[in-house]
Amino acid sequence: QKTLGQLACDECRQALVTEAVPQNFRSAYHLLRLKHNCGLFVPSEGAIRTVLAAERALCHMIKVHTPTVKHIASRLQIQHQVLLEIAHRDIFHLHEHILRTESGIDNHHYQLLRLLSSSYYELRQCYLERLVKQEWHRARVKQILTEFSF
Repeated sequence: QKTLGQLACDECRQALVTEAVPQNFRSAYHLLRLKHNCGLFVPSEGAIRTVLAAERALCHMIKVHTPTVKHIASRLQIQHQVLLEIAHRDIFHLHEHILRTESGIDNHHYQLLRLLSSSYYELRQCYLERLVKQEWHRARVKQILTEFSF
């Protein structure tokens, strides 16, 4: 919902949500729609793919880089990885709209990908900060315990 409020283009807003009935009626999205009387939005397949790509990029960055006091991953790194992975595919089905809104390499398709990955990063920010604090605490305890051993 936060992402929808940041978009000015109606076609792009429609690309983020779907009205289709889920294939799997046991999925969480179907239960949310029933519980809240369709008050919540069901994300489109393209929005789900973008968030999953951002999650994969973040997990990879956490595994590769040990959490440090500086940072694990930045918003731009997540956006870059998402763009590398799925920017060449039209996952939002915006066919002609991409061509109409194109200014160089920057169009609404890329803006949607960056906006969704950026929103995902903001949601995971607390988790990343907690990882950094845990790693700092672990390093501090290790330092204290090794100071006194002979």
